[in-house]
Amino acid sequence: MTNSNAHRNSSVSVIDRDRLGSISDGEREFEVELLDAYIEDARDCLADIEVALVADNWSNVAAVAHQLKGASGNVGALRMLELCVQLEQEARNCCRNGTVELLHQALEAVTEVAKQW
Repeated sequence: MTNSNAHRNSSVSVIDRDRLGSISDGEREFEVELLDAYIEDARDCLADIEVALVADNWSNVAAVAHQLKGASGNVGALRMLELCVQLEQEARNCCRNGTVELLHQALEAVTEVAKQW
């Protein structure tokens, strides 16, 4: 497998290129703009989730996780979407299982893929 194929295969699991391509009409520059806006929004959401967790405000955790889930689905950030579903469930049960840390890691993976987009 060539290095570019390895990158392409690893990015498939982070960003669904078909999904992103369907909303950008295949315009690469627009995809970069979408990913940059998503990453900025996701960072804000994660900061809001952290604040809500400190306050044990589970309804806010669930609300922000839901918001981030929608944004993640829109750009095809599949791992982020999956983790947001998990965090929403945890918030309904008022429990912490390390999902926020996993979200931070997943966002870093999205950021790395976006840098090479």
